[in-house]
Amino acid sequence: MTGTLQKGANASLAGSTASVRIRWRAGALPDIDVCAFLLAANGRVRGDADMVFYGQPRPGRGHVRQAALAEAVGDARETSFDVDLGTIEAEIVRIAFTAVVPAEAPGTARLRDLARLEAIVEAGGATHVYAVDLPGSSEAAMTLVELYRRDGAWKVRAVGQGFDGGLKPLAESYGVEVGDAPAPSAPATSASPSTRVVDLRKRLVDLAERDEALARSAETALVSLEKRGVAGLRGKVALVLDISGSMRDMFKDGRVGSLVRRALATGLSIDDDGRIDVFLFGVNAHAFGPVDERSYRLFPEECQRRFGFEPGTKYGEAIERVRAFYRPDFGDGLPIYVIFVTDGGTQDVRKSKDAITAAAAEPIFWQFVAIGEHEGKAPAKIGRTLPRGFDFLAMLDTMPGRVVDNAGFFAVPDPAAPSDAELYDLMFEEFPSWLGAARSAGVLRQ
Repeated sequence: MTGTLQKGANASLAGSTASVRIRWRAGALPDIDVCAFLLAANGRVRGDADMVFYGQPRPGRGHVRQAALAEAVGDARETSFDVDLGTIEAEIVRIAFTAVVPAEAPGTARLRDLARLEAIVEAGGATHVYAVDLPGSSEAAMTLVELYRRDGAWKVRAVGQGFDGGLKPLAESYGVEVGDAPAPSAPATSASPSTRVVDLRKRLVDLAERDEALARSAETALVSLEKRGVAGLRGKVALVLDISGSMRDMFKDGRVGSLVRRALATGLSIDDDGRIDVFLFGVNAHAFGPVDERSYRLFPEECQRRFGFEPGTKYGEAIERVRAFYRPDFGDGLPIYVIFVTDGGTQDVRKSKDAITAAAAEPIFWQFVAIGEHEGKAPAKIGRTLPRGFDFLAMLDTMPGRVVDNAGFFAVPDPAAPSDAELYDLMFEEFPSWLGAARSAGVLRQ
């Protein structure tokens, strides 16, 4: 049974569990940040563990946990939460689910710049949908819905109220201290590469106090980019990771954890927001969500808990998922660097080839990293039958018929074996030449 909620309306929730999904469709505003606050009777959080967001998806005892982050749902995206209503401490009387314009969005951006925004609450076989009246809103941050206790039972209320000032006043209303934003500075795109490298190094010095290994890897990645004349580049970084069953041991013995750290370090040397987007694929493709310095250590365990391992591998599914995710961002003019890691061949060779060919007209560089021995004859050629296994990846690196060569390939027997310097030199070998060719062809406008 599905029902709609008008602003201010409420409904009873049956059962001991609930799912809360915040779904939006991009407009002039492409994305939002979504979080939940667990509130005591005074309307405030008791501490950091009462906030659930991308950097803290399972705080405290996990009574409220982020189940998915910005996953594609048709032409929309969705962040979802699982709520164990029956186990939440008695002193928590409300759970507020909020949407906020990201800090990196223009200062004039508002939630009304989305094409659609709604909250979907499911419990006990019933579904309650609250669609925000976007044209009538001026808020940059809003509480969409809240779950609350009444006479020992749980109910949902459509709130639809917030703050024009964004995250700071919203968070402070729930007892969360938020520092003042720094004074405006010149846009990063106007800074010289040398200035940006200095800024990056300052950030890495600060990072070293919190995570020496991550900072050391990021510094090595920056040096590798400097050697190729592209230090100071602004862009976005994604990791696309194989979760077929043959990857199980690499998750267990820490090799995947090491790989994620090195991928995040790549993001720290290129991406201004200090995080990378992570996608997973076996026979299906999934958007895991962003990973940053606070959450990357938890990734292997969280990945296995949420997605497990799948009995097969399809590159094409993953490539199309990544293309769809970044399509709203193509107008930003920033390059997107994708680290695509697999330990085996694909079951959809034709779809994979066609997807990479089509993607050559997009500002995405695909760095394929094969884990295991590659004994094929490089470069692999296209014959009547497309090559398979790692020869197929080598062929993607060299195949004709593309606007620009948008892929690189290398194989390593063990992803943890090369030093940081060796790995980054392999990863950035073809990236600079793609940047030049993509700019010349009008694919990249930075």
